[in-house]
Amino acid sequence: MNLKPLANRMIIAPTDQETEETTKSGIITLRKDIPPSVRGKVLSVGPLVTKDVKVGDLVQYGQHSGAPLNWEGKDYLIMRETELICVL
Repeated sequence: MNLKPLANRMIIAPTDQETEETTKSGIITLRKDIPPSVRGKVLSVGPLVTKDVKVGDLVQYGQHSGAPLNWEGKDYLIMRETELICVL
């Protein structure tokens, strides 16, 4: 990735939030009725991001956090480190 965030910002790739459920009879179903992604993978960090967050970490953030970015046909979020809830 050629994008380099500034200051305490990072670039996040939201993860898919579909979940599999298995019924009592063993049928596997997908749930799509859950809210939009609130988890993502850190792809790039700015120079002022603390050592607590590293490239490759899976993180959780608020539903309305970050600024959307479409780069080369893919959707990302740019957000400040303070918008993160936790590193998973």
